Amino acid sequence: MREHDRTMLDFTADDFDKSMNTNLRSAFLVTKAAARDLVANYANVKDKLGKTETYASIINMVSFWGNACHYSASKAGMKALVRMFAHELGPSKIRSDSVCPGPIMSPLQDILERLAYHISLTKLGKVGEANEGRKLNLHNNKI
Repeated sequence: MREHDRTMLDFTADDFDKSMNTNLRSAFLVTKAAARDLVANYANVKDKLGKTETYASIINMVSFWGNACHYSASKAGMKALVRMFAHELGPSKIRSDSVCPGPIMSPLQDILERLAYHISLTKLGKVGEANEGRKLNLHNNKI
């Protein structure tokens, strides 16, 4: 059975934990480590802001991608985590953002037969490319 053909009834607790560790726990640990330096460097600097940024996914708001309850839950958790980063780090002049792209082609995505379906759900009528996320980050960092 292919990954995208599995439903929540097919996923194990280990599958769920792997997704949470990969997407949510790792973001927490990396941001926490970076935040210590950001707070130390920006808390007393006038007119400058530090920034944390994570990648969630549109799937945390819209369930359009196959059968991925574990992935969707981890990305929804990411959005909640980033809201709390903003709340806790804001007083130290650290901005926290989360980018939520739609479907992105990647070497891990073996569901080409669903590509037409993904495209039909996007307002632009296309899926994004990985470098578009980098361009968005560059633009957001100038704001």
